[in-house]
Amino acid sequence: MTYTLIKLAFKISDMANKASSDYLMSLCHSAYFYPFGELVLVYAVVKEETNTDILSQYPVQEFNFDIPELENANITGQKNLNVKNGIEKYFMDSEL
Repeated sequence: MTYTLIKLAFKISDMANKASSDYLMSLCHSAYFYPFGELVLVYAVVKEETNTDILSQYPVQEFNFDIPELENANITGQKNLNVKNGIEKYFMDSEL
């Protein structure tokens, strides 16, 4: 099974809608949330064949994830994807 990483930005108030956020999470294999000002950035790992068309019904904000302030968050999101795809070991699984 192969996974892909999708990056989404939501206003904090929009993520507070529990039913919507629960449904969104049901699409994900795992997710990493990063607060950024008035937004919540979501780094979601989903199965590659997951239909993400449903996201058009969510209040996703336009956002540039390629800014220097997000370097560590972007690295974490990519590492999470690499672990799910078996490219890297989870740090707790590595020998110390």
